[in-house]
Amino acid sequence: MKSITSRLVGASDGCMTVPSGAVLTGTIEVPFDLEIRGQFDGEARAQRITVNAKAEVSGDLIAHKVVVAGKLTDGTIYADKVVLEQGSAVECAVYYAEIDIREGAFFEGKSRRHEAPTTLAPTLDEEEATA
Repeated sequence: MKSITSRLVGASDGCMTVPSGAVLTGTIEVPFDLEIRGQFDGEARAQRITVNAKAEVSGDLIAHKVVVAGKLTDGTIYADKVVLEQGSAVECAVYYAEIDIREGAFFEGKSRRHEAPTTLAPTLDEEEATA
């Protein structure tokens, strides 16, 4: 297992990456893009979240745009635009303003259209109060 602490700090190029081979559990909140190449279990908030083809994610993703090419289970996507790429496997709830499910993508779960889906996501303060 790789330590990713040093790679998560700074993100000078405007994109934070969870590298392949890394395993991360917890909460990520960044004001720029997030790319997940490894394994992530928790909650992620960013402008854009990309789940790469070999990535495995379990948890909630909250962003303006979420693109999934890998595996996402046991969570919820809250995004204005959601793209499920060919070869993706998504088993979760999806709240979206616009969704694009490409040929060859697998989706099983609840989907609901909403004008402002990110407003439906629980806030970090609400989550801490119930923990």
